[in-house]
Amino acid sequence: MTLATGKPWEFGSEFHWPFVTEPAGGPILPAEAVVFATGRDAIRALITTGIRERGWRRWFIPTFFCEEVAACIAATGIEIARYEDSPLLPGPPRLTKKLRQGDALLLVNYFGLRGAGAADTLDYAPADLIEDHTHDPWSQWARGSHGHYCIASLRKTLPIPAAAVVWSPRRLRLPDQAPPTRVRRDAILMKLGAMMIKALYLEGHAVSKETYRALQLSGEEKIAAGDIAGLDALMTRMLTSLPWEPWRRQRRANHAVLAQALREVPGLEVLPPSVDEGSCPFAVVAVFADRALRNSLRTGLFTTGVYSSVLWPISANNQPELAEAGRLSERILAFACDFRYNPPDLMQVVALVQATLAEHSGRS
Repeated sequence: MTLATGKPWEFGSEFHWPFVTEPAGGPILPAEAVVFATGRDAIRALITTGIRERGWRRWFIPTFFCEEVAACIAATGIEIARYEDSPLLPGPPRLTKKLRQGDALLLVNYFGLRGAGAADTLDYAPADLIEDHTHDPWSQWARGSHGHYCIASLRKTLPIPAAAVVWSPRRLRLPDQAPPTRVRRDAILMKLGAMMIKALYLEGHAVSKETYRALQLSGEEKIAAGDIAGLDALMTRMLTSLPWEPWRRQRRANHAVLAQALREVPGLEVLPPSVDEGSCPFAVVAVFADRALRNSLRTGLFTTGVYSSVLWPISANNQPELAEAGRLSERILAFACDFRYNPPDLMQVVALVQATLAEHSGRS
């Protein structure tokens, strides 16, 4: 889609480089946090440390969980067990398997929708509690966590090509800081280049969308490869220069506007956020009656420049314990609401959703 100014318009998809003009916010990381290139690097390093320092033998992960990250955990060699959890559950999950010494349980703040105290009534003893705060790293829950360890992939909420962190609210031994690697540095530069070219594209310069997309895809493929890596000096300095606080406030405000408007649209249900004022949703998440309706809307929106996300595609693969998570993944869709957008953008998305659903209904 093209704006009246002649500039391209799109909604969602990967960040462009914002050419920051606002002053930096407060500290972006806990002082004691260890920084890695990606969330998968952080998880691999944490599991290695936990096996050595905490005697971990088994990791419990939720049934509704990113399959790529689950595969990364399995590749460390630690045993994986599942427990029932999903963004449809308003509070902490109810564990049906007995936990024992040497277990670690990963609890996810799905889409930043859970509030402070989400882990308070979870009976995880004698296991260690690992909290994934990727979708809202600065929430009241994250800041006041009592977990053994916390992790967050910062590139999901910030316009940066890489960065993930591990910290311990209980001041336990953290993974050693890994050095940057050539493979990861090359991948990060590809993704950073893609972000800058995309910024030029969105400003209407004569650059090809295919150019930055090729860099994005190549960088994303390489960023998951190779040894555990830290960040180099360039990326570390970038982290200290970002105005994450006003960006986070904008995301919260945008979520309120877009979620309220989409609740008026028949055929979908918007998942509610926590009433905790210290939380900030990552995206507006809608659940549809069936896969066909979800897929029809997603495909139709794609042609208009609205890129929604399936977080996450889950295949049960004949695993009964994942059947419910797989069914939910077929009906769920996430809409961005970050600082790149303002109310007119959000209302444009709502209008396109309504038009696309009406077209689907007319064909049915």
